[in-house]
Amino acid sequence: VYAVLDGAVKLSRVMPSGRLMVTDFLGPGHIIGARALLGDDEYREDALILEDAFLAAFPKGPMVRLLCSHCEIVMGLARYLGERLNAQEKKVAALTTKRVHQRLAEGLLELSRTLSVRGNGRLVINARLTQADLAEWIGTTRETASTLLNELRRAGPIDIVGRRIHLLDTDALDRWAASEEPWSN
Repeated sequence: VYAVLDGAVKLSRVMPSGRLMVTDFLGPGHIIGARALLGDDEYREDALILEDAFLAAFPKGPMVRLLCSHCEIVMGLARYLGERLNAQEKKVAALTTKRVHQRLAEGLLELSRTLSVRGNGRLVINARLTQADLAEWIGTTRETASTLLNELRRAGPIDIVGRRIHLLDTDALDRWAASEEPWSN
């Protein structure tokens, strides 16, 4: 089990079709591999460091012993896993009911909550994300992600400097996420 103390981590999994699917981006305060503590010994996701990161490693045996003697830690872990499960269920629902531009806007807003830092008065997603990373995460092609990111950039809610996304207008991203057509409101 690992705790992300600093930096950014990408979780992905290879689907039966052979296609790579990015399942999440995690930042400080998140846990990787907690299901192993519940008896799920087969971890199905790959974790890739996106930024210089600092992680704490907790061997399973000592962690299980700690959990057995501290129910408050168990309850905290259960809350965390419940929150992660809810987030994954929302993502599955979005993949099946929302349009690509909505998923991108919601994804950028989610990244702003988990991986952002303030820099020069701007909210900056603190990870060098590729268009392919974002595309795999929101369930589209790299080309579509590129087109939509360029639209957002031209319209003004974001800027991209290097591979870092600067969020300039989160209210506009909220409107884009809620709109059936990009920029219709």
